[in-house]
Amino acid sequence: MNKNAKRLLTIFIILLIMYAIELVYVYQKSIIINVDGTNITKPQFDKNFDKNANESGFAVLGIDIKKDKNSFLYLLIKDKTVEDLIKQVVIDEEIQKKHITAGSEESKKKKLAESVSRIVISDAEAEKYYQQYLNKFTHDEAVKVSHIFIAANNQKIENEIKAQPGNKSLSSEEIQAKAMRELSARREKTKLLLVALKDNPSSFKKFARENSDDKVSAPNGGDLGFVTRSQMSENIAKVVFSIKPKTVSEIVQTPNGYHILMVSDRKKASQEPFEKVKAQIVATLEKQKQDEILDNLATKLKKQAKIKYINPDYTPKSILDRYNTTQSGK
Repeated sequence: MNKNAKRLLTIFIILLIMYAIELVYVYQKSIIINVDGTNITKPQFDKNFDKNANESGFAVLGIDIKKDKNSFLYLLIKDKTVEDLIKQVVIDEEIQKKHITAGSEESKKKKLAESVSRIVISDAEAEKYYQQYLNKFTHDEAVKVSHIFIAANNQKIENEIKAQPGNKSLSSEEIQAKAMRELSARREKTKLLLVALKDNPSSFKKFARENSDDKVSAPNGGDLGFVTRSQMSENIAKVVFSIKPKTVSEIVQTPNGYHILMVSDRKKASQEPFEKVKAQIVATLEKQKQDEILDNLATKLKKQAKIKYINPDYTPKSILDRYNTTQSGK
């Protein structure tokens, strides 16, 4: 090996060592908690925090929990996330101590729970759950619907016209006029499709694939699957629940455009009998009992664990103090 090659190799090794040192440094800086020698890092916390925040239901309400890190909601989920991560570590330790190795993580947890307490669900427990959550096993009347959708929203059409390079110099009145002509053309297109379909309803799927602006259902011939009244707009529901199967509806207009509908099947409102869903209920209750056993075990193991809060911001006391300070400042 010549001198230049040796020099390049030496430089490469030095850079590699420096990079490794940097990675170790970054990792160490990210450690927030150590449980019995196992590190919990900030990225782990962030990932689990987001999961807990999304599952809390507040996200559905449009509440950005991470926006205010002194808010009650943020501190509540922060505390839960820290607790969850510590409990996960002690549960994993216990799985290793009991030499539970085969299967997925979930099956390992199940075996651990069963080693603590036998999980048995009685018929009475399953029946009670069935009666308590009867609405879960009740299905509304549903129809299997297909549609051909022609997009015709005036505002969207105007925006499309404005975005076209050749229309930059048009006045608002000219844009509106072009939009009205386009709306009229789309209405006429829908009328022509309806006439053709009335003559030949069997061509519905073909027409949907070739003409529908619903790019999700169009490849499947406009098939939307089984839908209930609550899943549709009122004017569409009124039509599909009144027409006979295999017949083509009149044009139905919604704020987004025009729909031609066809119903191919119907399901009456029904309630699944207990015996049919018993196995499903038993599995649900077994999982609930398993989670309860593991949570109690984790609480016990946590008391025995050696927990070091590397970053003091994640101690239970720090989180509580932050909350108390926030409340007293209001």
